[in-house]
Amino acid sequence: MLAVPWTAFHSFVGTLQAARHPLVANLGPYSGLLAPGGLHPELLAQGFMAASADPSRLLALNRALLQLTLTARQMGRAWPLRAVSARAHIRERLKAAFGAGGFEVEFAGPVATREVVPRADDTRFVLRHAGRTITRDEIPMIEYGLPVEDLEGTLVLSRSRLSNQTTRETTVELCSLIRV
Repeated sequence: MLAVPWTAFHSFVGTLQAARHPLVANLGPYSGLLAPGGLHPELLAQGFMAASADPSRLLALNRALLQLTLTARQMGRAWPLRAVSARAHIRERLKAAFGAGGFEVEFAGPVATREVVPRADDTRFVLRHAGRTITRDEIPMIEYGLPVEDLEGTLVLSRSRLSNQTTRETTVELCSLIRV
């Protein structure tokens, strides 16, 4: 992820909204920020997750954000972008929230589970991860996450063994809280 200071982003989007720039219409959850009560963090997060769950909406949103970033640069309002790991951010937030309460936080994720499903169309592989759905017409051979079977001590359904079947894979981030 790339992060930009919120005040700079909000100000620039506001300028474009006031000018009725067509770019703002493609920003999905980030459009309408100047409307009364328009900045509501929970609704913004829900809108972003809804957009990112649909691959075509996520692609449109990413293109709009890239175009917005390039437009800001062209107008001499370049943002100080910095790379951010969403996983690291969430892990640090959990450690901060529970560590102060006398817990040790340990992470085991991502953990992946796979299942064979009936074939509905040309889709051979569906991955659900972090609120996103990714579909492919071929099963990627690169594994992501620790197979849940490793934790259970049972036979692992590797992607290579499922290459001729339609597969649905779901990954979750697991953490345990231990009172110290």
